[in-house]
Amino acid sequence: MRAVRSSPAVVCALACVFAAICGIGCAASDGLGRVCDGGCEAGKSCVIGRCRPGDEAPAPADTRRVVLAPSDFSVIAASAAPSPVPETVALGRAEGGTVALLLRFAATWRDDADVLSAYVVLDPVDSAPPASPPVVFESARILEPWLPSVVSWGRQPRLDLPKLAAVIRAIPGTPVRIDVTGLVREWSLRRADDHGLALLVHGDDVIGSAFAMGVTGGAGPRLEAYVR
Repeated sequence: MRAVRSSPAVVCALACVFAAICGIGCAASDGLGRVCDGGCEAGKSCVIGRCRPGDEAPAPADTRRVVLAPSDFSVIAASAAPSPVPETVALGRAEGGTVALLLRFAATWRDDADVLSAYVVLDPVDSAPPASPPVVFESARILEPWLPSVVSWGRQPRLDLPKLAAVIRAIPGTPVRIDVTGLVREWSLRRADDHGLALLVHGDDVIGSAFAMGVTGGAGPRLEAYVR
């Protein structure tokens, strides 16, 4: 898989809610369990997109939940002209081609804090058509500076190698969570070439799944992290 330029506290109760989100592949290398795309091995369940032991909550009860709005945010698409962030975005729709959400967040915790888990949260549009095939999200670190006012598909920043992040069937009224724990943990390294994170979805469905971007109402994309 090539980079985009080439193709483009929480407790067990929360775990029960999050488990319903997942209709959610490949092995994960961050120690968090593999991304689940078609069931999990014996003794494990799909909880927030990862195959985890049945008695394991996404984060221990002594963690602190932090929700951050992006300090910078842009939506770029292979088939669309540059434009402001739209009210809604159909991800996975073939007509739209590949769509990338570029996000930058300012962490409010210390560099030596322990990030147990972190997710980008998106809200499906309530009036969207019935669920389409699952949406496959890839995530990547943004390696070059960018500004929402000038970024476009033709002027996008360079990305690190995208990795599978989640395979999710969107359900209206139920937020979806894309696991970006590995990327968020690396913020403490203060790399000079760390300029946020990108979520990429390739279009291969007639309808796709529509998500709210929070332009005139609603929460829009945000980061939900559990730290201690």
